[in-house]
Amino acid sequence: MTIRHTHEHTDLVRRLEESHYIFAQHPKTITEAVRSESASPLDKLFIRAHKIDSNGKIESVLDQAKFYIKGSGRLVYIIYFLMGFVGVMGLLGTQIINFFYVLLALLGWHSLSLLWWVIGLIRRDDLSFLGGVLSRLTIEKPLLYKIIDAGDNPPMQHALELQIDIHRPVRRWYLGALMHGAWLSSLIGTSVALLCLFLFRRYDFTWESTLLTDAHFIQMMQIFGVLPNLLGFDLPNMSASSSEQNAKFAWLVMLSIALYGILPRFIAYVTCLIKSRHDFQIDQKKPYYATLLNAFSQRVIDHDDYTPSSAIITPPAMDISDKSFISVILERPTDTPITSPSINICHEFGVVDDKSSIDKAISTAKASDALICLLIDAHILPDRGVMRKVSGLATAGLVAHIINADNAQNNHAQAWHQKLGEMGITIIDE
Repeated sequence: MTIRHTHEHTDLVRRLEESHYIFAQHPKTITEAVRSESASPLDKLFIRAHKIDSNGKIESVLDQAKFYIKGSGRLVYIIYFLMGFVGVMGLLGTQIINFFYVLLALLGWHSLSLLWWVIGLIRRDDLSFLGGVLSRLTIEKPLLYKIIDAGDNPPMQHALELQIDIHRPVRRWYLGALMHGAWLSSLIGTSVALLCLFLFRRYDFTWESTLLTDAHFIQMMQIFGVLPNLLGFDLPNMSASSSEQNAKFAWLVMLSIALYGILPRFIAYVTCLIKSRHDFQIDQKKPYYATLLNAFSQRVIDHDDYTPSSAIITPPAMDISDKSFISVILERPTDTPITSPSINICHEFGVVDDKSSIDKAISTAKASDALICLLIDAHILPDRGVMRKVSGLATAGLVAHIINADNAQNNHAQAWHQKLGEMGITIIDE
């Protein structure tokens, strides 16, 4: 599985999970299991998606959606090839054909459409009518999907929507490649039909016109013959025999199709193909991914894996003689009062244990023009979640008072001194 395919598979799992799709494995169970994996948070995200899709059904749907899109594009190419082939059969139905009429019929609309595409590219116009039709036939509602699997299939619908979003940044170039590929197929079909007809049927070329003279004809033939002449092709000679002249006209028609039709269209096709290539990666800023990455990044500290630093950082002392404080208790209620005579408690807030209570405590401190004195039970482990709460309270100005520090059982007083010292929070002793 390539890196791009891994990202696509993970994003398809996200879309299905957000639409409450029932997977082979329950996402919450897999999330908890993956947390213990020895991998980076991003790799855990990919592992999680792979485990959720344990039966490979979602990956199979993703591969099938890509097949429908690519296959529909090829089907469009085949249709255009046949249209070009059959169109020439109708155009050259008579034995006597007008040279310029044939060239105008075969290259006129092609040249105008190519010129219009270049103008639209410069002006950054929206998609042309043909581009919009190709978008619907190959990406939005692929032809093969309609033919093979047109039933109600939520995973397939989400997989197709994913492919639409993937191609959106380069949509103009992607559809441009499809459009030029279709025209290229038509011109190749035209060339094959011309070669077959010129090989097995005899044609007489004329240049009759109501308004144009022979001089105009010769001048236009010289213009058309510039590139063929550079390649060493001799233009038809009016003094040559009829059969030799007709053969040269036939070659000139096919060379004109190749040089003025297929070549510029092939250049446009390759340009769009190169421009349409891009890497796809999941958007880690989406709430879905951000939540999972945050969960996979957290490391729970417990008695077995927490080792306090032997060097205790002493926090800077704060002059609290002229300051007022509100007392706030961290997580666990306690009856132990603050008895230090050096601290002036103007309000007892109570316990804080979540974001709303932390925000309320900060608002109370600001309204009272006071700082926060945080009572910390030494039995509380200073893990990441707890220290996040302390950091939130510290925005309002904070001193700490550690209680039950003399109780040796499950005592984390040393760890608290280390953590608070690193944060520069003053610790008040009795």
